[in-house]
Amino acid sequence: MLKFRLFYDKDKMESWLNQMSEKGWSMEHFYFGFCFFRPCEPGEYIYRLDMLRSIEGQDYKSFMKEMDIETVQQWFRWVVLRKKSADGPFELYTDEASLIEKYTRIRNFFKFFVIISIVLMAHHTIVLLRTGEIYLLILILLYCLLIILFIRQAVRSNQKIMKLKRKGVDGEDMKKLPLLLCIGLFVNGVNLFMRMVWKDFFNTGAGYNISFVISIVALGMILIGIIQQRMKMNRA
Repeated sequence: MLKFRLFYDKDKMESWLNQMSEKGWSMEHFYFGFCFFRPCEPGEYIYRLDMLRSIEGQDYKSFMKEMDIETVQQWFRWVVLRKKSADGPFELYTDEASLIEKYTRIRNFFKFFVIISIVLMAHHTIVLLRTGEIYLLILILLYCLLIILFIRQAVRSNQKIMKLKRKGVDGEDMKKLPLLLCIGLFVNGVNLFMRMVWKDFFNTGAGYNISFVISIVALGMILIGIIQQRMKMNRA
């Protein structure tokens, strides 16, 4: 059986895989959101997701094999593991310190890709202003979406870290994206869309200068918004 699912939350995907196992379906492969299942005994496997400390992770996989834990799939640094339910409970992390270390790795992973996405979005924005290639607008909007998703996952991981440390965290406040970030993403998207619609005005002279300045200001707001979010996470 083939199912398509895109999860940006490790715990949600892990829960879904275990629900599928309870229904008698074991996940065998995963490629770009496509999950391949085969029939199994209901509840035959327990699934866990983890993030490797390095891309290779050979020592990690060897250790898991010695513990009779099967590595089902690796994608970049993410790895899907499973174990027979008959062999007893299956938990990768059993103490607070190791859980904090795990969620810190996940948080840093998403923070890294937030920075990469911002750099790429800024680069494509400048190229779009110079060339007017419409396909770049689609890429820029995609980067905007990725930035929001990556930030949300970094924030969720940070919330779990703070909960494990038993610090009081206002969950609703942490989930809110900084206003400047949202405004910057919106203004940049609208500016580039208008540039595509009214090419004659925005491609030359004053129109080009206005569009360029708006994009620079919007990118600055996005950057400040990211810094605000980072400061909020560090204060929590």
